[in-house]
Amino acid sequence: RGQDRDVATAIPAMLAGTVAIYMCGVTWRAYDLNIPIANGETNAIEYGLTPFLIGDVIKLLAAGLLTPLAWRGVSRFMR
Repeated sequence: RGQDRDVATAIPAMLAGTVAIYMCGVTWRAYDLNIPIANGETNAIEYGLTPFLIGDVIKLLAAGLLTPLAWRGVSRFMR
């Protein structure tokens, strides 16, 4: 749909995808370990989300900034 062509739309689109992945992953982690999603000392967010946030934010920003630049390069090459 062209959302990866501009930084202003690429980052939110990639963030939406990441949130969907985290929702599925944290839910599965809670089910698999038989622990609550958010309550208690041991929870699925602690195991399935928190350790990955910093790396995923860095990857999201890098991809959100570099993908539109790559599309510009490809469009110039295809002319």
